[in-house]
Amino acid sequence: MSTENTDNGPLCYNRVRFDAYRRCANEFVIGETYDANELANMLHDLRWVEVPRAFSVALYNAARKGPLRPGLARNFKELLEYVTFLAFGSAEREVVQPWYLKNWDDFFVSCVEGILSLNAREDDRLLRRQTIVRRAFAGVLTLIEGARCYMSLDRLTHSSAAHALLVAAGHSAHTFLWNGWTQLGGDVDEVPAGCKLDANRKMTLAHTMLMDEIASAILKTEDFNVLSWNHAFGHFAGSTKWRGFAERCKLYASRIPCELFKISSVRILEYEVENAYKRARNQIREMHKSVANEDRQFITRPNKRKAMDQSPKTSAHSPRIGTARRAIARSVLYDPNAPITHEAEPFWHEVGLMPCKVGAATYI
Repeated sequence: MSTENTDNGPLCYNRVRFDAYRRCANEFVIGETYDANELANMLHDLRWVEVPRAFSVALYNAARKGPLRPGLARNFKELLEYVTFLAFGSAEREVVQPWYLKNWDDFFVSCVEGILSLNAREDDRLLRRQTIVRRAFAGVLTLIEGARCYMSLDRLTHSSAAHALLVAAGHSAHTFLWNGWTQLGGDVDEVPAGCKLDANRKMTLAHTMLMDEIASAILKTEDFNVLSWNHAFGHFAGSTKWRGFAERCKLYASRIPCELFKISSVRILEYEVENAYKRARNQIREMHKSVANEDRQFITRPNKRKAMDQSPKTSAHSPRIGTARRAIARSVLYDPNAPITHEAEPFWHEVGLMPCKVGAATYI
């Protein structure tokens, strides 16, 4: 027995397998007594699409009943440690194979896709179930919080669930980040060949709720550093896929009267990103002025320049290094999305690190 998902083309489901996984997932998410051995053995093979989709249904069903139970992230982490131990003889991340880590990335992207598919409905119906949909997406982040130690990038171990989802969706071959592209006026020819089906999939109000929940989670980290991809804010700021998806979500949500629906967290996040880049550019301009003044001093003071040339160590403010620093500065001064290369990152950290607080203004 099988069913088909027409959102991204034919996708066959084994109904018997899906029902078995859904039963176990429901018991685990809702908090009823569940067989850890049974569930751990079932989670050994994540290739079946029924596995993440069963958890999508379980999260949505639990969200309909109310807030998700406390301790869900901790219990999921313990479950994954047990799954990892059964598979590799150790729960240590260092002993697992890369494919195992990548499987969990794909698992959570598919969980999000499942909730989006469950809510591929008209706006009026989604407005009535907004609390449930948001709660279900927050549930995915809760599971990721427990699983990020077993996801693809090492730095996620010390980061956040929002960052882990940003990485997983950004690296996935098929992702909801392209949804709504053609619907909102994008040219399908500009989309990578493997993502055209995703680009043709229509966006719904559920996508905007997802983006708002992710934006809210990023803001809660209170780390507004655009200079590195090691945390959620910097990753979002530098990702054209995620920022493009956020823009489409804002465009779609703009059709709904603000008194009925808001995605204020997305707007605040975009404001903070632009503000962070503005601060960095201002700091770079100040560095331009400082280096230019130092260069003039070296030209007009030959004795000092001679002494510097005879020094066994090259000064950090020498004309040669000043020229290199200015070249890096020019590359990022007028392009807030310029990549942070290995050579440029130390410069960014020197001139751009400043504290930032969420603005007190109201964003609609």
